[in-house]
Parts: sequence; C-alpha cells; structure tokens
Amino acid sequence: MGNQNILSDQTSVFKGEAFAELIEKYEIKHRFRAINKHGSIAITERINKTLKYEWLNKVPIVKGFDHLTELCIEFEIWYKSWRPHMTLGGIRPDDVYYDNKPVKPGYEDKTIPCNIEQRYFCQSRLMGYRLKETP
Repeated sequence: MGNQNILSDQTSVFKGEAFAELIEKYEIKHRFRAINKHGSIAITERINKTLKYEWLNKVPIVKGFDHLTELCIEFEIWYKSWRPHMTLGGIRPDDVYYDNKPVKPGYEDKTIPCNIEQRYFCQSRLMGYRLKETP
C-alpha cells in the first residue's frame, strides 16, 4: 500500500496501541487535525456521518470485522459511484474524477431519460440509480 494518510482527531481511540499497530501494518501515516480549529476534518466527519446514518444504520446487524470490512468496501462503491452529492451539483465523485459529467435533464424537459441504470445494495437495502455513461 504505502503513501496513505489518515487524518483524525485526538480522541483515545486514535491514540491506542491497537490502532497504532493497524496503521503500521498497512503503512499508513497518521496525522492529527489542528486542535481547536473548526472544520479541520470536516470532509472526513461528513463521510463518517454518511457511513453511519445513510449506510450502516440500514444494516440489521454487523457480524464481525470481516463483515464490517465488506460493508465499508460496498459503501465506498455506493458513495463514489452511485450517490449524488449536493456539493457537486447532484453528480457523483467518480464523475468528477473521471471527467464524465452526465448531461442532466433540464427543468423544462418533458421526458424521462431512458438511459437510467440501477443497482441494489442488498446489505444496506438501498437502491442506487444513475444515468448510464454515454460512449
């Protein structure tokens, strides 16, 4: 892996021996946010809230660490490729990263686009919809 960073606050869970061993194992550099500086980890906090309240909150039971890992991997796919983001004007992070910004229907359009694809995320019981990529 290597060259990965994790940014966190300075609560005890991020200062423990088990956490230190885990990030060392995966060669992750640990950085603390600025103390008493509002918003210094705002993006991380927002993603964590989405993970907790939009994703894990819909899972009936987490069956251990391996199951939690599967849920987080599936969350990453949903978050980046299927979930529209208000701060990005309703598009997905993958659209920005891959410079593939689909043309959204206008407010005056009278037809529904037929190039909609869907995916069911069974563990969180969420359905994802997006416009198919055009060649």
